[in-house]
Amino acid sequence: LVNPIKVSYRDGKYWVIDGHHTMAALIARNKGNDLLVVCKVFYGMTWLDEVNLFLEQNGKFARTVNINDKLRAMKNAGDPDVSQMCKLTEKVGFRVDFKGSKGDNKIVALSTLTRAYSALDPEEYIEYLTLIKKTWGGSRESLTREILPGVFVFYKTYKGKFKTQNFVTRLKKVSPVAIVRDGRVSSAPGASKYARQILGWYNRNAKDRLPDLL
Repeated sequence: LVNPIKVSYRDGKYWVIDGHHTMAALIARNKGNDLLVVCKVFYGMTWLDEVNLFLEQNGKFARTVNINDKLRAMKNAGDPDVSQMCKLTEKVGFRVDFKGSKGDNKIVALSTLTRAYSALDPEEYIEYLTLIKKTWGGSRESLTREILPGVFVFYKTYKGKFKTQNFVTRLKKVSPVAIVRDGRVSSAPGASKYARQILGWYNRNAKDRLPDLL
């Protein structure tokens, strides 16, 4: 009566990719007891592969699914990568908000956050988020799906070339709202349009100007 539950075999364990609601319904139907069901098992996937597969399958073939739902399920299941991402994020002073309720120090743009976490080592990830925290104090406007990737692209492009304190001092002078507003009319692709705005403010009236690598 139901589709097979999709499972990924990773790190010696089976992680449910898609089918948490189906599992809950079947267990409830079985008077709260576990039971045998048919599963479709994937091998050789990373946790990010699992998230992307879940979103692609559900987004194209069923309903539009928020990545927050998938990440929340993975964290509740004890997934080490999602748990570590949340732990490091909280260490900076931000909170991963799976419910999508925007607010100061709450990150709800979890697709962006996930990709940043997967591309950086823990030290870099903390440094990246600390830039945002120190600059704009955790305001909700600084934690959007435009600012998070914009700072990420700037950080990755100029890591080791820019000074953290100069970034904080100079970018404090501009609101994230202005960066997003001006970036949207840029012809640059994707997050680069916001990274270019950040670069412009970093270089404004500065002697230690960074080259345009964006």
